[in-house]
Amino acid sequence: VCHINWTLTTMGCPIIELLQDMIKKAALQVAGVEKCEAKLVYYPQWTPKMMSQVARLTLGIHI
Repeated sequence: VCHINWTLTTMGCPIIELLQDMIKKAALQVAGVEKCEAKLVYYPQWTPKMMSQVARLTLGIHI
């Protein structure tokens, strides 16, 4: 079983259910993963520091 904790970049996001489904579908495409439990968590709070350096540079975020 694959366990994924994920959080939102913005509170009150209107597409929580869509994101939850997308996360599970992506995890189930990984070889050997037959079941996925994705849990929405609020801690730690998301910050741009959680992004990869490539993602930050692509979006023009310099920290």
